[in-house]
Amino acid sequence: MKKILLLIVLFLSFTISAQIKFEKAYFIDNNDNRIECFIKNADWKNNPDFFNYKLSEESEIKTASVKEVKAFEIYNQNKFVRGNVDFDKSSININNLSETSEPEFVQRQLFLKQIVNGSVNLYKYDEGNGIKFFYQKADNEFEQLIYKPYQLELFQIGYNDTYKQQLIKLLVCNSISKNQIENTIYKEKNMIDLFTKFNQCMDPDYENVAVAKKKGELNLSVRPRANLSSLDLSNSTTRDLFEFGVKTSFGIGLELEYILPFNKNKWAFILEPTYRTYKGETVIEPFYMAGNKLFAFADYQSVEVPIGIRHYMYLDSKSRIFVNAQYVFDLNLGSSLEIRRSDGFVSTDLEVDSFANFALGAGYSYNSKYGVELRYFTTRNIVRGYPSFGTSYKNVSLILSYTVF
Repeated sequence: MKKILLLIVLFLSFTISAQIKFEKAYFIDNNDNRIECFIKNADWKNNPDFFNYKLSEESEIKTASVKEVKAFEIYNQNKFVRGNVDFDKSSININNLSETSEPEFVQRQLFLKQIVNGSVNLYKYDEGNGIKFFYQKADNEFEQLIYKPYQLELFQIGYNDTYKQQLIKLLVCNSISKNQIENTIYKEKNMIDLFTKFNQCMDPDYENVAVAKKKGELNLSVRPRANLSSLDLSNSTTRDLFEFGVKTSFGIGLELEYILPFNKNKWAFILEPTYRTYKGETVIEPFYMAGNKLFAFADYQSVEVPIGIRHYMYLDSKSRIFVNAQYVFDLNLGSSLEIRRSDGFVSTDLEVDSFANFALGAGYSYNSKYGVELRYFTTRNIVRGYPSFGTSYKNVSLILSYTVF
């Protein structure tokens, strides 16, 4: 088991050096020079304040910051524009709300992500404390659309939704009603839809070429596996130790994977109900039974339900390596754990009721269709509620994967 865990650790170390992908892009410097280059595409969830780039695929990596660049774009993907803005620093954290409804403006220089382009552009800024939206007409200054929760009194929250009045004045169009604006939620999809509709009103041939919000991806995979498992049963009162030994068994799982729509689809939530079994028997001669023997029988069947996260690292357009960490629930399926005397009398009949444990895995995926994973499980106790008895179930799995969709 320790050797297998060491292999997983070494695999994790290898993934750190996985290929960094630079994509065709450009940026505009402070002298209005347009510089064609390759930018490292991190598919930023939060707005960056710098980026890494190369002038050619073979050249050295350089860094450019918001102070040096007016705008940059990875072709057909993300575009960021520098803005010197009045920024409302108010927190939206419910435990740290301001007691005033008024925005608390500070001057900041930011890369704003363009999400609608047209006669009126829409931008968003996200630094992990909630999204704030900005608009810009032609070459005018950026202006923030104001939305602010604030503390009224204990357990009561008020909302400054000035953005609705701003939009009523800004988006004047026969096809957009005042009521529609007042019902617009301060969310990315709602704001994109509204600004796109306005720009279509101004130009019937309008098409939003800015990158719209990406959607997550749901995958379903069938995952057969070979398990290498061991089980020990101990009695702290009599100091009996039953070692059932290392067994090979087979199982099968069905994995649901939801790939998050940011950071180049590198992160995912995973849920994987899995059927598994372990059977074994052993015998000991306790010192206190004068030559008599105790026989132990284990028939452990359950459905494991690992819930966790996965991180992908791309080797090329088709090959990925990944690591995942999971919290594993275990649902018993009529398991039994018995101790019998030589005469066949059942001296102990333990109810199997497992504790949860953790799992760490590392693997390889090809063409988002086929995969293989080595997964290590921490030790699990499969009985509870017995002061004297305890178990130690250990497992390592080699998992094959086929993605159905």
